[in-house]
Order: sequence, then structure tokens, then C-alpha cells
Amino acid sequence: MIIYDLICEHEHSFEGWFKSTEDYDRQLAEQMLCCPVCESSQVRKVPTASFVVTRDTRSSRKNANSESMKPIESNAKQQTIAKLAQLASYLIKNTEDVGRNFTEETKKMHYGETEQKSIRGQATLEEVKELNEEGIDIIALPGTIIEKDKLN
Repeated sequence: MIIYDLICEHEHSFEGWFKSTEDYDRQLAEQMLCCPVCESSQVRKVPTASFVVTRDTRSSRKNANSESMKPIESNAKQQTIAKLAQLASYLIKNTEDVGRNFTEETKKMHYGETEQKSIRGQATLEEVKELNEEGIDIIALPGTIIEKDKLN
């Protein structure tokens, strides 16, 4: 799995997860990539910051005041929560919820029995393994996405 930092023409940044560099190139060429914020398909890779652990960075991290690290951790947590909320919103807006029929509906699309569409739903770990063994690629997400109008 390759993770690229991407940015759209409106400067919204987000991550993209791909099986390979070729998979990224194919999706970009077919305009399958779009910004989760504005849905622009004009996206590009941006340089990713790297972090290398050396003896100096290990010792400076050990000596760092834990109180001074809290705002950084808190900010990172807030950014992660915001990105997950964007992802959930995008998935709700752009997929059909098929609930427990997910495995059945996915197989029907894979074998050409029904038209291809973006769906979401629930599957057990065994069902996910079964789909993978049949060559069906899915993305398993933890938890349940609940639409705002269905919340108590």
C-alpha cells in the first residue's frame, strides 16, 4: 500500500491510498481521484515530509518536556478527527448504504449481474476474507457511519 499526500486545485490537502504507483497513475489518468472537500478532479501529488530517527532525534525526544508535546498531539488528533469526519461525509454523500446486503451486492457487481455503483454496508471478517479470495477489492473501515438525520 502506498500513501500519497494529494492537493486539489483549490489547495485542499488530503491523502490517497493506492495499491501501487501504477494504480495512482491509472486513477489520475481516468480522473477517478477527487478532493473530498470540493470534489475537484484536478489533483496532484505533493512532497511528503519524511522523518528519520537518528541518535540525536531519539535523545532530543527523550529530553523533550511532555507538557510541550501535548499541544502538538492535540492538534494532530484534531486534524485526524476532522479528516475522518470529511471522509465519512464524503462516503455518505457518494455511496448507497446496502446494510447487511453488502457482500451479496458486491458479488453481483463483480460478476456483472448488476451495474457498478459505489456502495457501503456491513460485512463480517469472514465475508471480507471471502470477497478478497474471489478477487474483489474492498476497503474495510472500522465502526459504523451514521448519517446525521438518523442520530438520536
